[in-house]
Amino acid sequence: MNPKLFIASFFALTLVTGFSQTVDNEHWTRQMIRSNDVVFLDDRKANDPGNLAAAEAAFKAGQISQRALTVLYERVTNTTPQDFYGRVIDQYGKPVAGVPFEATVKVKEFLGDHAKVQRQSTQSDAAGRFQFTGMHGIKLILNATMDGYSANQVGLAVREKKTSPDDRADVLIWKFKEKLPPLPYKRACVLMDDLQCDGTPLKEHVVFSGVADVAGMNHDDMQFTLMRSPLRLQPGETNWDWTLKIEAPNDGLVAQNDPYPYWATNSGYQPVYEASMKASDAGWHGYVTQSFYFKNWQGLYGTMAVQLHTGTTPAKLRVVLLINPDGTQNLQPFASEY
Repeated sequence: MNPKLFIASFFALTLVTGFSQTVDNEHWTRQMIRSNDVVFLDDRKANDPGNLAAAEAAFKAGQISQRALTVLYERVTNTTPQDFYGRVIDQYGKPVAGVPFEATVKVKEFLGDHAKVQRQSTQSDAAGRFQFTGMHGIKLILNATMDGYSANQVGLAVREKKTSPDDRADVLIWKFKEKLPPLPYKRACVLMDDLQCDGTPLKEHVVFSGVADVAGMNHDDMQFTLMRSPLRLQPGETNWDWTLKIEAPNDGLVAQNDPYPYWATNSGYQPVYEASMKASDAGWHGYVTQSFYFKNWQGLYGTMAVQLHTGTTPAKLRVVLLINPDGTQNLQPFASEY
């Protein structure tokens, strides 16, 4: 036999045998993990949240699979009680009776991407009290609708609060003061423009459509300035310093995050608003999404919403202003909107 042929054959046999052994080892490892999954889950049939810590430790140690960890997680979360006890009040602190509520609880299907939903409905009693009991799942979301009220923020207000019959969560809904006619309110001005990142000011003249008596405002009545460092962002750069200044020399601004921005405050208006972040700040972000009440030089009230992303060059600025020309602080939607 040719010695070279023998050596080549032996080498090929070694490769095949070694590859076969590797496959067998991987197959044995998978089988062992699957077996461990069964034992691990059988030993933890109780829906005890403490089992999650044990499962996470076992997964990190390679003793169980991601599948087993997911099954255990869903066992626990799907059986979490979602009882909720609430009291609904209006902006004056008065209880509101007869508000229809719907509660939705999601239940995750084991190892699936879909979620089943449980629903219950009820309404508040004469003292504004309501409750949902006997529901289990991942989280509870409440929704409410009632003529003459705005309740679009209910779900955001109550998801995480622990409640009991003696410790109810207050759920705020807004009682409209009166139904405004469709014309004076919601005269709008929308500004969309490029904002340089080097401190060059952008001056905007605000004109409200369809309202002749507020169209005579002074020119350059709002000014926006953005400073960013570094000015040129490198590919992949994720954090940078930025400062945004908004100047309204003839007007006044009050930053607000009210869930129901329907009544302008009567004090605190300032001609300058400034926001900034350092690249090293905890919770850093490169965007601005801020709402304001504003009072113009004629004493008229309105709202302003500013959106800006500081990571583009130039930055893209969008500003929406709404005003009530009748001179009151009432900023609620007009009749056709509720």
